[in-house]
Amino acid sequence: MNKKRLRKLIQKPLRFHHQDIHEELAEIKLELRMLSELIVCLSEIHAQSSQALYACLEGIESHETDVHNGRHDSKDTGS
Repeated sequence: MNKKRLRKLIQKPLRFHHQDIHEELAEIKLELRMLSELIVCLSEIHAQSSQALYACLEGIESHETDVHNGRHDSKDTGS
């Protein structure tokens, strides 16, 4: 087999393999971009949920402190 023919036999599969690698890389980049966007969204949701939870807990603690100190709403007395 001459060198030229041998080179063609080697180059053709390498060209397709090279193309496959670029396609896979493009898919990986897309997945990475989507995951990054998801992380940003989840971080925002977490921050909002945390703020709501802390506000709720502060309200509960405030109410418990008022009850413990003998202060309660007039609605609770039945008057």
